[in-house]
Amino acid sequence: MHEHQPTAPLEHRVVYSPTEAAEALGVTRQTIYALIDRGELRRFKVGRCARIPAADVLGLVGGEGGPDAAA
Repeated sequence: MHEHQPTAPLEHRVVYSPTEAAEALGVTRQTIYALIDRGELRRFKVGRCARIPAADVLGLVGGEGGPDAAA
């Protein structure tokens, strides 16, 4: 049996799932994938799961980060 681990609040995450990123930004998952396609968000895979760096999500709302900040 798998033990359920509590998850951190969205504002304390290091990475987001596309659904969590959409929730944090107040947009749809389709918008998140459009942002990924345009290069405004990075996406990487952990197994079959897509993850988006929190810095990219925060960068869209005026915080530091974004796809070019990790250089």
